[in-house]
Amino acid sequence: MKIEQVLGKFENKSFSKIYLLETEEEVFKDEFLKKLKEKVSTPEFNWNIYYAEDANSEELLQCILSLPFLAQLKVAVIKNASQLSSKIIVQLSKNIDKIPSTNCLVLLDSKFPASLRNLVSEEQTLSFGKTTQSKMREWALKYLKAHYKTIDSDALSLLLGNAGLNFSFLARELDKLILYVQNKNRIVIEDAKKIGTEAKTYDIFELIDNISKKNTQCSLNALRGLLLDGISPQQIIGMLRWQFSNLWKVKSLISKGINSYNALEQAKVPYFKRNEFLAHIKKFTWDDLRSYFNLLLDTDMRIKRGGEPILTMELLLIKITK
Repeated sequence: MKIEQVLGKFENKSFSKIYLLETEEEVFKDEFLKKLKEKVSTPEFNWNIYYAEDANSEELLQCILSLPFLAQLKVAVIKNASQLSSKIIVQLSKNIDKIPSTNCLVLLDSKFPASLRNLVSEEQTLSFGKTTQSKMREWALKYLKAHYKTIDSDALSLLLGNAGLNFSFLARELDKLILYVQNKNRIVIEDAKKIGTEAKTYDIFELIDNISKKNTQCSLNALRGLLLDGISPQQIIGMLRWQFSNLWKVKSLISKGINSYNALEQAKVPYFKRNEFLAHIKKFTWDDLRSYFNLLLDTDMRIKRGGEPILTMELLLIKITK
């Protein structure tokens, strides 16, 4: 069944108790969840996101079997659903008939095992229809508008040409562009060329990943790749500061009891890096992040005062990864 049909069923309250959404495109998953969440009243009580690897069977069952609070719809979403334990799958199977008609459980993953497919009919498995360049162009423009950006036609055509019919690839490139241009509202062809994968071997996300692994040599290689691609030391410092600030923000939200999904949403972490981002949160301590902010400030000041930019940046990474 197509997404639009399923969303329509929520309008007339004829939705099923369980749906499977199977796709490798994280973009589609998040777009569907965003549209579905808009239909939920008081989402702070009636919209629940779980990651299968962290799911607690008692908490999950209590959620899907209890009535919504001051509303007519309650939704529970399980991401990475193929990683659900056999115990939870058995419990779901036994309790499907007990799920109130006001509630819906949505399972997300790139591929589902037979044990989960057996829980639903064919109509309860969601599909997105055929991907076309026109759909991708329309989606890209909406996505950039949501981030208060516009893009020149030739720049967008370059991105679409590189992406082919791969939505996740396009989303990844747009996220990198948004990060790259920072406060600039208009994206031009020069920006797309500089950040495009055809002209780049490394990106800021790979640099952060190598820093989290304390891999000095790979971090230095990623830095040199960025510099060779024409990204200035100040831009790299800005991107690192943005990344570390987001890590701090998400880490803080999670420590206050906000679930991982909502924390990542609030921080607007790029779709294609969310799993890695959660892994980084576990690796970077509060003291690490405080130290990094001070080192970034010190490095920025040294370069502005006439320090040799490349050497200063290399020393920064050596200190961060030691």
